[in-house]
Amino acid sequence: MRSAVFRGMSIAVVVMVVLGATAVVSAGEGVMEINQTVVEQGLPPCSYLGAGFPCDINSSGSYVLTGDLVAPDQNTDVIVVRSDNVTIDLNGFSIIGPNDCTLNDTVIECTAVGGGVGILSSIGDNITVRNGTIRGTGDSAIALQDRTTVENIQVRDAGSEAIIVGSDSHVVSCTVTEVKGSAVYLFGSNAVVRDCQVSIIDKVGVYVELEGATITGNTIMRTGFFAGGEGIYVAGSATVVGNTVHRSGGHGIVVGANGLVRGNVVYNAQNSGIVFGGMGSAIDNMVSICDEYGITFSAAGGAFGGNTIDGNLLGPVYVTGPGAVVELSTNACDGGIMCLGP
Repeated sequence: MRSAVFRGMSIAVVVMVVLGATAVVSAGEGVMEINQTVVEQGLPPCSYLGAGFPCDINSSGSYVLTGDLVAPDQNTDVIVVRSDNVTIDLNGFSIIGPNDCTLNDTVIECTAVGGGVGILSSIGDNITVRNGTIRGTGDSAIALQDRTTVENIQVRDAGSEAIIVGSDSHVVSCTVTEVKGSAVYLFGSNAVVRDCQVSIIDKVGVYVELEGATITGNTIMRTGFFAGGEGIYVAGSATVVGNTVHRSGGHGIVVGANGLVRGNVVYNAQNSGIVFGGMGSAIDNMVSICDEYGITFSAAGGAFGGNTIDGNLLGPVYVTGPGAVVELSTNACDGGIMCLGP
């Protein structure tokens, strides 16, 4: 039997030979290793529920993959975390399920949608997942709680929302493509989504249920094949800065309450480019070639300035509620400075 996968050495190097191929992996001091053999044989740290998937983590600490994990089917979770304060480093390896999603004309079709999640926690907070790939899960790739960090993770072929996190969480430098749900789903407040690449998403690129989110530096392309999903949708207030949103099936960016939308590039939205549900501010954005308006305000008291708004089918700016918005500085609208529509 292995030496219980807990290494007390400063650096432990494990050489695995599988079918004649050699891979070198390492784990630092105090880091517990997870691989297919550990899970299937029910060795620590995956011994809580016995042999087989899921690997159940029920104590705080640092864990590292030393090989790929392959789920037996689309309905089985791969790693389940039942503790706070857990770090899982995929170490460049993958969690792999049987699902394969592809864009067929205007519909994303998946071969094995089910209930299995790549990394799941329904009770643990302050969890970090980083540095690897999760693909082919029947359900979500990652579904965690509050105060979590998901960093440098590549997700594809997920049967539902790719990454789900709660309040005070960070999703940073992730890539999500070809998923049946939304790419990033934030069900809490004060979360951050930064520097992610999102494409070919059936629903919404970044969906935020509550308020206080900061969404910055992301590139979001080709969303909303199902029911016209937005590139970015925030139900409450938010700061949305420096994103590129292209070819969304609904609006490009929606902020449901007060918010700042600044320095974004939005084009080819099937509805309006930027929509405020409250008194938001649109500053220094470029909005073009959308099928409705460039910017829509749903309440008086909003403000805009320094925007370039061109070629939107119904006009540059529209206010749906009573009253007016404030033009903070000159905007460029269809080659002129007259921006307000009917």
